[in-house]
Amino acid sequence: MVFDGMISTNGTDVSVYLKHPNAHRRGSTRKSKATLQAEVKQMYIDNHLQELRSTPNIVAIDPNKRDIL
Repeated sequence: MVFDGMISTNGTDVSVYLKHPNAHRRGSTRKSKATLQAEVKQMYIDNHLQELRSTPNIVAIDPNKRDIL
């Protein structure tokens, strides 16, 4: 994703507009069934357990929800 150069706000909320690098294309290319299955498989947390176990866990608690990390 690439910053599109647009930010809007209503006074409390901020929206940052991002643009996909391939957004200038008119049509979409179809992906093969194997490619789609590989992408879906990558989304499952079960396939990344070793990677997740090796990274440190960070827990942030902010009861007033003022300074969320």
